[in-house]
Amino acid sequence: MYIALNPGCDSTSIDEAIWPGSAVTKTTRGTAISKLRRWLGTDAAGASLLPRTESGYTLRPGIRSDWDEWCDLVPDGPARAGNAELRTALDLVSGRPFSGRGRRRYAWADHLAQEMIASIVDACHEVALRSLVDGDAWEALRAALLGLSVEPGVELLWRDRLKAEAALGDRDRLLGTIEKLRATAADLGGDLEAETEELIERLRTGGGSGRGRGGDQGGSGEPEAPGGPDASGGPDAPGGPSRRPADGSAGSHGPGRPRSTAGR
Repeated sequence: MYIALNPGCDSTSIDEAIWPGSAVTKTTRGTAISKLRRWLGTDAAGASLLPRTESGYTLRPGIRSDWDEWCDLVPDGPARAGNAELRTALDLVSGRPFSGRGRRRYAWADHLAQEMIASIVDACHEVALRSLVDGDAWEALRAALLGLSVEPGVELLWRDRLKAEAALGDRDRLLGTIEKLRATAADLGGDLEAETEELIERLRTGGGSGRGRGGDQGGSGEPEAPGGPDASGGPDAPGGPSRRPADGSAGSHGPGRPRSTAGR
């Protein structure tokens, strides 16, 4: 993964990223690279997908990550992407980036992971907004749930979820989601944003349908977020796309959590 996201990297940068703080021998690194080369295999012509070069380690052009695909789909950020491209991008997301096994091995990717998360959050919010405008509350809910499975503390997505559930007309579920949101905020040690409190009050008193863009600028069967909650549950946490950031902003802050910024 490191080589895929850092084409042209040399042995020194690989040592610092993969074995931070350790004295890495040429044999140790060479064994790891050889294993990776065997695992990747060859192309149709029999050439190694991780060729030996003097200028650094680079995978052959045909090897692409989900993050490469994501960046091609939303090159100027989710807000400027088409509906089809946004939905295709969200299909690449299977959870929080770099959250699987061996998390410590991906310490080098912390900054990139935040950029991925920010772009995923923005894309989910944009799809939810457009879907609410189009009257597709189920799709809006699916997008909000997916985003919350990646970053559970983003109130912007909670507001999208509340608006979608209000539009669906299931008041019991809506009230249950409000309680889940308050519990999440309490767990994170912060208060809800004023805009969230205003929305909750409006929905409790029946003053909002959840349709339209409202204050947060930027169907068919029940949606289900990959590896996480269904439409009636909370975001149980989930993995997600992996190279350059598609967009740097994450919209609104989450409850008690700073503004955040997918890699299979």
